[in-house]
Amino acid sequence: MKFPVRKENLVSVLQKVINIVPVRSTLQILSNIHVRVDGSTLSVRATDLDLSIHTSVEIKPVPKSRDFIVNARKFFDIVKELPETDIELELDASGLLRIATAQDEFKLPIQSPDEFPENPDFNEVSRFTLKGGVLDEMSTRVRFATARDTTRVALKGVLCELEGSVLRMVATDGHKLSLCKEEGVAVSGSDKISLILPPKALDHLSKILIHGDEEVAVRVGKLYAQFIVKNTVLTTKLIEGEYPNYEEAIPKKSEKKGVVRRDELFAALKRISVMSNSRTRQVRFAFNANTLTITTSDRDFHGEGRSAVTVKYEAEPLTIGFNADFFIEILRLLDSEEVVIGMNTPLSATLILPSGTEQDDKALFLIMPLRLLDEEA
Repeated sequence: MKFPVRKENLVSVLQKVINIVPVRSTLQILSNIHVRVDGSTLSVRATDLDLSIHTSVEIKPVPKSRDFIVNARKFFDIVKELPETDIELELDASGLLRIATAQDEFKLPIQSPDEFPENPDFNEVSRFTLKGGVLDEMSTRVRFATARDTTRVALKGVLCELEGSVLRMVATDGHKLSLCKEEGVAVSGSDKISLILPPKALDHLSKILIHGDEEVAVRVGKLYAQFIVKNTVLTTKLIEGEYPNYEEAIPKKSEKKGVVRRDELFAALKRISVMSNSRTRQVRFAFNANTLTITTSDRDFHGEGRSAVTVKYEAEPLTIGFNADFFIEILRLLDSEEVVIGMNTPLSATLILPSGTEQDDKALFLIMPLRLLDEEA
């Protein structure tokens, strides 16, 4: 059996699946992809047992169907280096996949797919759809706040709550929290669901979204969730466990508010963080009328830094400490011209919001202050 396929089309499907193939695995078979040729469709599937993906491309019709597994990395690396032309794929009787152009020819061993893991059984409970760009922006803004090293498995994921037509995505590690909300989500089935998604699944979804206006259908089951983007289906295991009541951590009001230009604060923090302690990354914010002074010192290095930015602030002076890296990452994820910093005491949770949305949780960030060190007192 032989058939031609455009290089750009073949590279496109392989790029979507290659990042799911484990670099190292005790199961050698997972280093392969499952390829099926059926009629005018070439489909490719990969899995790491937690995450799986299936996608396809149109080809010239073939007389009979055939499926096999082949080493994913070798196949992809060969195809992406070929010239921009039609590629001829041929399955020969000796158990080899021939990959050829007018100038090149490669042969890879193929195997029967009998031992390749099957797609998981999926029982749909609910389904909702929204624009890929919206979903990608929401997941990008929240997944940075997931926990890395913790025994609380639920905190390693992103909480998705759907109630009516309102979707909320939340992540927290106990030191920082991010929440995004989208209204007007189209729902079928149960309209009140809660699930915890692995950040890896959302990260891979971002890679397969080509255009922001693409519709993404999200199928929710009891153990799995699926993201469907045109002819690509991404399936992920859900994280089990109970997510903490994040709403209790969000202050109902802020007694002290500072409004500052996002770009100026971002640049000042980037400069100051150079001199912050490598372990604590602590910086000190001193709020006064019209001026926010940011300072830091490093006892180990015997250095210090200071920078001032203009702020709209009318409350009593307040000095408060933050992790510079956390604050910088939050500012990086915001695109408003100004940000509102809502505070109460030097040790209580601080809110960071796009200017003009203080009463709207469509985009909300929370960061826990650091107790100021003696050397910065």
